[in-house]
Amino acid sequence: MVRVNALTRSPPPRVGELCLRRRLRQHPCDACAQACPGAAITLRPDGASLDSERCVRCGRCLFSCPVAALENLAPPPRYLRDNVLVAPLSAVAPSVEELLMWHREHAVRAVEMDMDRHPGWALAVAALNLRLRRLGEPCWTRIAPDTATHSGWRWRRGPSAATTTASVSPGRRARRRCFAEQAEWQPEIDERACTLCGACARVCPEGALRMDAGTLEIAPGNCTGCQSCVVVCIVQAMVLEPGADVSPRRRHWYTARCQHCHQPFRAWQPDAPVCPLCQHHVQGMRTAR
Repeated sequence: MVRVNALTRSPPPRVGELCLRRRLRQHPCDACAQACPGAAITLRPDGASLDSERCVRCGRCLFSCPVAALENLAPPPRYLRDNVLVAPLSAVAPSVEELLMWHREHAVRAVEMDMDRHPGWALAVAALNLRLRRLGEPCWTRIAPDTATHSGWRWRRGPSAATTTASVSPGRRARRRCFAEQAEWQPEIDERACTLCGACARVCPEGALRMDAGTLEIAPGNCTGCQSCVVVCIVQAMVLEPGADVSPRRRHWYTARCQHCHQPFRAWQPDAPVCPLCQHHVQGMRTAR
């Protein structure tokens, strides 16, 4: 049962059913807990819980979750003038992932701030610029606040009339859409171990892995790095590697017939002699008579 705040009539923030730890009991995802500055998220083997009393609504978990499992939370609104983020700045600095969305959705290129007042913001912008250099994007600059303005009315009462409020789209999925020209992850398959069971394609929530008739397609541009494919692969043939190439890759597979059990099976080679079950059946009980 979801409790509703009596004053705002809005339900408290929570971790919903899309949580990877709920969908796959053995999933090790801890992205939201690692991002939370207030230790408001507790991880369990069967999911995660969010303490609404400890949550400061900073939105960091929203930008780290690969499957948008956080509910009743929204990205914090920030103050914007032209292409500059301006005061008042939040006490909790934004994550690099959030700043990337400001970079692309609002073309922000600078922050007006006093580094002594906001060291967390200064560190966040520095980390952002490292990421932007790797992406080949223009870096952000820091603009010193106007002391005549910031020592008086504006610091005490809020932003000037020329300033607007805005927010950005949360989550890794939104970031993949905004930076579609470069991937973040490369799903790789070890064909020597893969049995073509198709579990990785069935569990992928982003369509980064698709198995059709005779073809396994890998679309790195869709991958959010949720690791579900790695978790469900019982032969440990899947791995995610960092990489920027968004080009889809197609690998062909064939239907072969096992020489032992005479049953059809998927194989990487058309003349594969033995199915995976017979290969691992040490007693030879599947050998046809």
